[in-house]
Amino acid sequence: MSMPNGSAPASSPIVSTDVALSVIQEVVNKVTGKSVPIARDTRMDRYFIELSGTDDLDYLDLSFKLDAKLGVKITKEDWAYLSGGTPKMSKEEWEAKYAEFFTFGRLADVVASRARLGIVRPVTILGSTSLSAGAFQSIERIAFSINPEIERFAPSTPILDRLSGSSLVIFWARVLTISGSHVPPLHKTRLIRFLESAYLFAVWTLVIGLVGGTGGAILCAAFGVHNPIGTTGLFTGWIGVLGAIGTGIFAVALHGFHRLIRALEPREVILPHDIRTFRDLAELISGDRGGWCTKCDYDLTGLTSDICPECGTPISPNPLQWAKSEPKS
Repeated sequence: MSMPNGSAPASSPIVSTDVALSVIQEVVNKVTGKSVPIARDTRMDRYFIELSGTDDLDYLDLSFKLDAKLGVKITKEDWAYLSGGTPKMSKEEWEAKYAEFFTFGRLADVVASRARLGIVRPVTILGSTSLSAGAFQSIERIAFSINPEIERFAPSTPILDRLSGSSLVIFWARVLTISGSHVPPLHKTRLIRFLESAYLFAVWTLVIGLVGGTGGAILCAAFGVHNPIGTTGLFTGWIGVLGAIGTGIFAVALHGFHRLIRALEPREVILPHDIRTFRDLAELISGDRGGWCTKCDYDLTGLTSDICPECGTPISPNPLQWAKSEPKS
């Protein structure tokens, strides 16, 4: 059977299709809230139907997250190419002609052909080969793909002198993609962590209040219990109305609280421990620097022992164990 009509994506992908597929897997997990493996021949429509029902917003969410992660925009034309169908085509006709092509593998091909992060390759400078220099060039490409007007920077330039807020968040997501496990994620500030905890507490308070109030009303009705002043009818009805209004106000306030957290989150992030300059980032991506001890901050670069020589703390097999710790700032 021939491929669906449409222009095939450009050849010579800069990012391999395997890398693109792994990023799609990560993004799909976030979209669905589940961790169900995908393969190249996994049909996207069946996958989303089984996990979250038939919802076109899943595809839109997938597009947004791929754009943030890799800088790849999946347009309406791309989805038309991937699906191969037309609005006038019946579901039966589409299933017979094009359904088998609507796979994550073909999406990975499109993503790989569009991604412009670049693969980190060593660079020869003055006769010496440096993987860190190649990593820095990849970092430059990522930064300028996000903001073409960004001021030029050197390896010694502090990252926060050029990037902040949502630009920093997008930049970091793309750096994580090309670095694998060599770079830790950004950390949330204490303010955001406090607001998130307060939000969760408020949500559970509302849920418990609703469950408790509803359960109490049902029990009172079932056992004929009157209100404290011994009346029923209109008074009880007004109490129910006021309770509903109060619950509604509380729910609206929670929604506003959640929007506040989402608005602050991109700005309220801080760099991981001991990553300050673009040089620090390039050395971590290239593997020229090995992380720091979680207890005493000793530089673990070149360490062959499984114990920190400074404080005696056991070192996990992953030398970047500090990546999951809180930043010491």
